[in-house]
Amino acid sequence: MALSLGRLLIRIDSKLIFSNTFISRNISLNISDTVIRKRCKFLGNAVVNICKFQYKENKKYDNLIKRNQHVYIYLSSLFGLFNHQKKQATQWDGEREVVHQIAMAQMALDEGDVTKAEIILKHALKIADENKVQVGVTCVYDMLATIAYKEGKIKKAEHLVIEVIERLLSFGFPEDDNQVVNFSLKLSRIYWNQQQDELAEIGFQNCLQVLKGKTRGGFQDEETGVLWISILFWYGKFLLGKNRYEEAKKSFELAYAASAQVKSVLPSQIMVILYHLSEISIVTHRYDAAIKQLLNAIILGKDGGNNDQLPFYYVKVGEVYFLKSMYSQARIWCENAKKRAKMVRNKDAEKESNNCLQKLDALHLA
Repeated sequence: MALSLGRLLIRIDSKLIFSNTFISRNISLNISDTVIRKRCKFLGNAVVNICKFQYKENKKYDNLIKRNQHVYIYLSSLFGLFNHQKKQATQWDGEREVVHQIAMAQMALDEGDVTKAEIILKHALKIADENKVQVGVTCVYDMLATIAYKEGKIKKAEHLVIEVIERLLSFGFPEDDNQVVNFSLKLSRIYWNQQQDELAEIGFQNCLQVLKGKTRGGFQDEETGVLWISILFWYGKFLLGKNRYEEAKKSFELAYAASAQVKSVLPSQIMVILYHLSEISIVTHRYDAAIKQLLNAIILGKDGGNNDQLPFYYVKVGEVYFLKSMYSQARIWCENAKKRAKMVRNKDAEKESNNCLQKLDALHLA
């Protein structure tokens, strides 16, 4: 009676989970959030925050130039710095243009014009190369890779990810830089998608090994913590898909433990980790552990507001009670699941609830 994992990858907001990492659903109305956060689903929060930081830092520089322009001009006349200032201003113009192109590409995607978005993004890369700009470039690659992946052009997505990793390394980014690790994680997932399991596992393990040094004694920052949890989550899913239950359990448990140290991880994201742990508990006949994990997830869901995915958890508890032959309890949970599914208009959850109730009804007819 296992619930479809695909269905329950509960929109971790698109964030944790088809992005490399957890990302909040909230989209602020500023350029760095709207342009970068919204479309960096494939990449994940770790790189999104870096893009935002770079954007903000350059914005500070731009404002500084404007506020002190008369000082710079005076110094230029004395020390011949005007050309240097002009060069910096030109670079900043290039950075702003790249961000503008990202915004235009997003608008095209919102309108469903993927071809136009690709053209704009490629133009953004050309601008970045011409002006030797790095700000926003990883986000452009992320968007292009996302488009390719969603269109089923997996090889193209793979090449784009490899290209951006090589680009970052050529710019002097170390291998343990969060941007590099994040794209490496993405590459591992692509290999997994292509059923190149050996390459995928090497990649997952390498990501963990590289980032481990930055997690000793606690996380240096939220970004690193989110990325660490994301790697553990995806590696756990990989192992679960290979029926390596004990290894998967360990990976999910580490992710769950780490989530307590990372403030930006949402309750809905922790719920998904607990759901996967319950799946392993069910498969390995640890039914009491599964119920405990699901109840913890339900508590998180209730505390987090009106979570439209909660009915799935209710029906899952009912299914576990069914497996324990505790049919009256199973009925209570499945009926509650159906009621809640109707309240939040979750048709899939309502269907799952009905399936559970039909199986219970069939017992009385036998």
